[in-house]
Amino acid sequence: MLTPTSGKLTGDLTMRGQAAPVTLDFTMVRDRVYPDFIPNYDEVRVVGFEATGEILRLDHGIDFIAFLDSPTGLSVDVDLHFDLVQCEGATENNIPCTWDR
Repeated sequence: MLTPTSGKLTGDLTMRGQAAPVTLDFTMVRDRVYPDFIPNYDEVRVVGFEATGEILRLDHGIDFIAFLDSPTGLSVDVDLHFDLVQCEGATENNIPCTWDR
């Protein structure tokens, strides 16, 4: 982490059977506990993140471009938004903690 709320996420991304390194810049955009007045959320902590970066198409064997200066381009901008939910100690009827059941 570069700061307590931002950093770089680095790893390998596999598309079309070809792995290539990818680095995304991320920022924590929210860290809150949902209040108990929202039904079935029961004071669950949620931490939200935004991550941005770029994927090079050629790194994954995607080399077809219909024409020069195609809007497809040689790279794809990545813009992710996701939440992490802390479910430890949550009740059985807590909606964010039972989505996968």
